[in-house]
Amino acid sequence: MSAGVSRFRRVAGGAALAVLLGTLSWLAFHWATLPDVLPLRMNLNSAPTLGSKARLLFLPPLMGLVFLTFSWSERTGVLNMPDLGSPGRNRAAAREASAGLRFFCTALLALLLLSMVAMSDAAPPGVVRSFFAWVGGAGLAVWLVTALRRR
Repeated sequence: MSAGVSRFRRVAGGAALAVLLGTLSWLAFHWATLPDVLPLRMNLNSAPTLGSKARLLFLPPLMGLVFLTFSWSERTGVLNMPDLGSPGRNRAAAREASAGLRFFCTALLALLLLSMVAMSDAAPPGVVRSFFAWVGGAGLAVWLVTALRRR
């Protein structure tokens, strides 16, 4: 990234990439051990709606699309926000907001996928806890790559 990128944007971008890569690798590694039937929708008034684990495959492409959309928005500085008085300030604020939204939306979709697995009674022990280790490992890998690129 260029020298003009704020620390917040670098950290939020790296964290969003770590969540995306960690979730994808966790899902690929644990796919065979996941139960075939998972609760996909929760309703407080009735039993959860069950569905095939294949429906989990909808979320990673959606996470990738959200990641790419907010990456584009951050790069171009285009986001519908209140006017701050000058185009330069508007672009800078849009870039900061896009970085935060990219991380927040990617993490939210990852936690949605994790909650579907966690709500299943048939989930293997430790598979939910391992999610955070996978994301942390991906975060460490992203940090190492960026640290080595700066040298």
